Amino acid sequence: MLRCALPDQISNLDMSLVANYLRQIDCITRGIPKIVVLGGFQQNGHDHTYPWWAVDDSFTAPGRRKGKEALIWLMEEAKKYNTTCTFHVNPFDAYMDSEKWNFYEENDLLCRNTDGSLVKGDIWWDRQSYFVNMVNEWNAGVTKQRIDAFLNELPLVKETGVLYFDNLTQYPASPKHRVTRADQITAIKKAAEYLNVLKKRAARNDASYNAMKLSNATQNDVMDEYARELCGEYQRWVLMKRHKDSFKQRLAVGNPRAAENFDENKHYLRPISFNFLSQIDNAEEYGNNGY
Repeated sequence: MLRCALPDQISNLDMSLVANYLRQIDCITRGIPKIVVLGGFQQNGHDHTYPWWAVDDSFTAPGRRKGKEALIWLMEEAKKYNTTCTFHVNPFDAYMDSEKWNFYEENDLLCRNTDGSLVKGDIWWDRQSYFVNMVNEWNAGVTKQRIDAFLNELPLVKETGVLYFDNLTQYPASPKHRVTRADQITAIKKAAEYLNVLKKRAARNDASYNAMKLSNATQNDVMDEYARELCGEYQRWVLMKRHKDSFKQRLAVGNPRAAENFDENKHYLRPISFNFLSQIDNAEEYGNNGY
């Protein structure tokens, strides 16, 4: 996953620089086929205009291209480096400064508490997030409209055959609507089934399509998706540590030799830096987590 920008950065808004990153990655990986997930493609490289997955004019590319045209240029350029591009989207988050906020509020497509107040999510980049009631959204036909509108803007995603859904561990309930977490999971499965049309376009044949078709999102599916997104990022360790049972099971499958030496009393922690310990007076008291 390649993030377009962090809170205090706008350097990655130049798609020619991103293309250069992809060229470097292609050299390192010796030309193997790759899929890059672009995270943050709205408002200066972030994703503040959810729930709609619209592209604004923040991005630039050679030939005075801006916005959508700049992203399309990058997707075409990436092919030179054995790379296809897709995008990180969030099906649940909603922000008041989205162009579709009033539409979602007026059509009762947001999660609400029993007293009618909106269910709040986290605060991202100083913006309060809220949650989409995907049950209501799906029943109103708006989920399909959201997906179709995005694919119409960036049709090359269909060639990739992948669209990355983030935050599939949230499934917020909407008490006022009597929509439970389980109901939200059912709604996201319907969206996943609708998106399988992407996978079918990308599949070589029916057999490969059936192998990658997603109808149920198990915890293992979610962990696989996080592995693809968080590879090389510090959050990956935190995620695996939080899901200790999955950590142990996946280690046995993915790295049997390491699993033979795995010590639950030790290896859920990381060693403390020797440089740090050598600079404090109470290193023995501080300890080194058993290493």
